[in-house]
Amino acid sequence: AGGGGAATAAPVPAPKLQLWHRCDTGDEKTPVTGLHFQRVTGFVDGLGVERVFVLAVTSGPGKPTRLHSFCGSDTTLRSAFDAPTPASGTASSAPSPTSNFIELPGSVDRADLALCGRSFAFRTESFLYYGEMSRTIAKHSGGAAGGGGTTDTGALPYPPRGPGRDVLPRSIALTPHHFVLLHDDGELAFVSRVSLRTVQTLHTHEGDPADPAAPPELLADPRRPDAPWVRRGRTLHHVHSPDEGRD
Repeated sequence: AGGGGAATAAPVPAPKLQLWHRCDTGDEKTPVTGLHFQRVTGFVDGLGVERVFVLAVTSGPGKPTRLHSFCGSDTTLRSAFDAPTPASGTASSAPSPTSNFIELPGSVDRADLALCGRSFAFRTESFLYYGEMSRTIAKHSGGAAGGGGTTDTGALPYPPRGPGRDVLPRSIALTPHHFVLLHDDGELAFVSRVSLRTVQTLHTHEGDPADPAAPPELLADPRRPDAPWVRRGRTLHHVHSPDEGRD
């Protein structure tokens, strides 16, 4: 500005939030408690194609537990939720986004999504639901290119824990060889992903002296996918089981 006065910075506009998609399938207002997105690739009509794939879990107390999947029409995240916009006066030849969901029985407070490579798992009221995310695109018989999706899904009943002990874990993690289940009392169970049986049980009693009532929680370590962290307040412990349960 002229006149020798001090220059003033232009005000920074406040960020705007924009709703892209609501995962409600009825009157429920169910929060998203797990979210993951990736790119999937493949060939359609001999040409290489690439899409964005989104996996979301919705859950809450008294709410249905659902797994939602979305496949976009291109590699942008927005395309997973919006239909392609054709040019003026022309019909769009771009594939439309696809979506579906599966509802699991019961409800939990927060079904967070545990991931390890292509594998995923999350808690339901009665069992652990798990599966694999496909990274390829298939051409359907109708000519539309769909992709991503989930395969090799299954339900792992929670291992029994004795009279009066809750079998629903507080937190879970995935490693290349185990489902890891952490309970409120600090018990940690390693369940083989091959035999689907418990191969080792540990007890994590050490907590944060400044906050002894802090609940335990499992955290994935991207540098060591075979050894997640147990967090209690401000304390962290690496946990690992050498038993892969392949026998």
